[in-house]
Amino acid sequence: MVYAMSNVFFPRDRQFWLYHCGVLGIILIITVVTTLLWSNIIAANVLGITTFLPLFTLSVLYFRWLYKTTKLNLFSMLKLMPIIILYGTISGFFVTAINLLIVVPVFPDEFIFNTIKAKSGMTVFDVVIRLIVGQGLQTQLFICLWIFIYCSFSNNRKMQEVELRYLKSQNNLKEASLSSLANQLNPHFLFNALNNIRFMMHEDIKAADKMVISLSDILRYSLESSRHEKVWLSQEIEIIERYIAIVKAQFEDGLRFTMNIPSAHYAYLIPPMALQMLVENAVKHGIDNNYEGGKLTISSLETENKLTLSVTNDMPRDIELKKNTIGIGLANIKQRLHILYGEDAKLTITQTSTEFSVEILLPKELIQ
Repeated sequence: MVYAMSNVFFPRDRQFWLYHCGVLGIILIITVVTTLLWSNIIAANVLGITTFLPLFTLSVLYFRWLYKTTKLNLFSMLKLMPIIILYGTISGFFVTAINLLIVVPVFPDEFIFNTIKAKSGMTVFDVVIRLIVGQGLQTQLFICLWIFIYCSFSNNRKMQEVELRYLKSQNNLKEASLSSLANQLNPHFLFNALNNIRFMMHEDIKAADKMVISLSDILRYSLESSRHEKVWLSQEIEIIERYIAIVKAQFEDGLRFTMNIPSAHYAYLIPPMALQMLVENAVKHGIDNNYEGGKLTISSLETENKLTLSVTNDMPRDIELKKNTIGIGLANIKQRLHILYGEDAKLTITQTSTEFSVEILLPKELIQ
């Protein structure tokens, strides 16, 4: 429906008519000034401009209709130039001829006979040809200028629309990618948490009940945060504490957890579930594979414009188990960081014989 409306002969675009009326106003001002300075046939010129403006409007609207309904709108301005000049010439002389055909019979003395008297030897035919050529070239100029401006404006608008569609498609792709990556976290985490609860149900029902409540809070947060690109660090910390409460029920004293994050950092924004996934990765591939448990430390550090979050865990003592300490969650987080921040964020992995550390470097963003 919108496409059909844009191709009608008389456009319904308010901005178009404002532009066109502005051009008509300029033509009217030029005509009035030249009439007052160099002509004494005011009535004839008033009739002439009154009939000229509608004829001029029809001629440029016809070109606009051709431009919209044919492949002219696909041409570059360089290819359009000879077409515009040719159309301007033909339509300019056509408009002039019709205009003179209307005006001259009403004011024959002013346009023809007074000129013949002033310049002996001229015939009616000579005067008419002179009028058509003189006014036709002027009309051609007006029509060509109108078309050049219109085509330039249309091409610029088309480029802006293409760019806008591109940006929208990129944004939709970005949102789809983030949503897809966030959804990959949920089943993995849910599987581990349910296993921990299942084990605890045989040992301590009350503890298992607390774990179910914590899991409910985590799932609620996971579902809600997946609709957002970023969350407060304080929200992430709260959900990590729920997660640690669940896994501690399984490891008991085997998990020695420490969080070194200043409260001043709580207001910074980070990708949802990113820090939690690092903690889960540390538990699954580090602590869980170490028979004696181990230490898990979360810390943060800020510089002038960057925030660094790090998760460090003890490495398994079994050399064979060390080969599989990196989970797919790290690749997931790295991909999300690239989508959200590009080159402004990075994920660094440091591994020694006793420790495994993952560090995320992010631009500092405060809650607005």
